Amino acid sequence: MTLRDSVTQTDSKTAVKVLMYHRVVGDQDHTPGYAWTVSQSQLRRQLEMLDKWGHTCISFQDYSLARIGKLTLPRKPVILTFDDGYDDVYRFALPILKEFGVRGTIFLLGDRHVKSNSWEDEPLRGAQLLNEGQIREMYEAGFEIGSHSLTHACLTKLSRDGAWEEISTSKMRLEELLDGPITVFAYPFGAVSPELERMVRSAGYDYGCGSYTGPPRFEENLFNIRRIPITSSTKAVDFAVKMLTPYEYYAWLRWKTHKSLMPSVSR
Repeated sequence: MTLRDSVTQTDSKTAVKVLMYHRVVGDQDHTPGYAWTVSQSQLRRQLEMLDKWGHTCISFQDYSLARIGKLTLPRKPVILTFDDGYDDVYRFALPILKEFGVRGTIFLLGDRHVKSNSWEDEPLRGAQLLNEGQIREMYEAGFEIGSHSLTHACLTKLSRDGAWEEISTSKMRLEELLDGPITVFAYPFGAVSPELERMVRSAGYDYGCGSYTGPPRFEENLFNIRRIPITSSTKAVDFAVKMLTPYEYYAWLRWKTHKSLMPSVSR
């Protein structure tokens, strides 16, 4: 049984876990310590665990349909997201995802002149991004495409006009590329603010994904969705903790505690 074959269903208020991946590399290329990479073996093992625990992979579009009563969500929905649009996802993740019968959401840059990353430190800098042919192939295979801004700029450091350009124009460029709607946005570096949330809504997106911010429950703020980071250090036991416990609430409490202590620390 594939992950999408689950028949146990509930309503759109079901707790949705959103996992945040970046690069997926071949086992022979995997170097421990590169936080935002997972190996093929890690991804395969994690999908096996999701299958065993009865989780079903959905998309943001699935959730939208459930919100208007056109689809009933499975009992344990999970959304797989991949930030930045690395071509490793096509080469190494796609075959495994197809094997398990699941699809993910891939967040891409709207500026198609950006061919590799320039925002990572060495030795990860320069990793190749998906080309247009790969993007279209994955889109036609049922993968959901979202925007990750035009150039991967830190939006909180830009002027209002600059942030609006990154948010709105990236949507337009990706819709032109795919001849379809782009309804999900992921904030680069997880940098988000209430003003940016309003911009994402005004630009016509239905969802905005953060990284560590946002409330612990999925539907409480659909423009600052908290995601669960999956990194090179996420071993089987760590993955179990993140999936089988109210991990988002623990992470939220840690974040809130850290945030509340920041003024006293700075003084």
